[in-house]
Amino acid sequence: MAFLLEQNLVMPSLFNLQVRQKEHDERFHRDIYFLSQQERFKHVAYHYGKYSGRLARASIGQTKSGRLAVQELERTLIDSAIMTLNAAEIFNLDLEKILRSKYSLTDEKRTVSQLAKAVSRKVAKDYQWLNAPADPDFLNGVLFDVTEKAGIVHKACDSLDHMEGISRDTVTNAIVELLVIYLIAGDALKIDYGKTIPARWKEIETTKVL
Repeated sequence: MAFLLEQNLVMPSLFNLQVRQKEHDERFHRDIYFLSQQERFKHVAYHYGKYSGRLARASIGQTKSGRLAVQELERTLIDSAIMTLNAAEIFNLDLEKILRSKYSLTDEKRTVSQLAKAVSRKVAKDYQWLNAPADPDFLNGVLFDVTEKAGIVHKACDSLDHMEGISRDTVTNAIVELLVIYLIAGDALKIDYGKTIPARWKEIETTKVL
């Protein structure tokens, strides 16, 4: 039963998506949701690595064909954004509140798409690849920035294995920066996460046997 599909999915905020993601995970990904926080964190890191690999393969394919693999890039960004909602739940982060504070956004309610546009305006100068959404530099820019931030998450997992201390702020900042990349790249490609993420849930909820 796709219980989430009965809820109102019209123009959700980022916070709404976080709440629904938690409900989705608790029901449809119980094998992961009820692991320890450390094991769940490692699971997130594995996914970041997998998605970085996807971006790399898309970049290689683009170099060979001369065309941007838009469908593969969009799918990877959507899945990556979902994984970041998971990461935020593990660390008890209100991503929308953090972004509002970080970029001095007003208190008015925003849909995910509106929030992405607002953040894009704030950070455009820091991500030059945003100026070329149909150019090879766009995908490569996303790849480099995502891989660099994902590496911080992987380093944190390695520190856990070695019983070393890790800085929560370092990890959570990397997670937020990954979200920023996914939001602004999605905005440039006209991906509305408020629609595509629920669609991805629907795909899973209608096929997974409980």
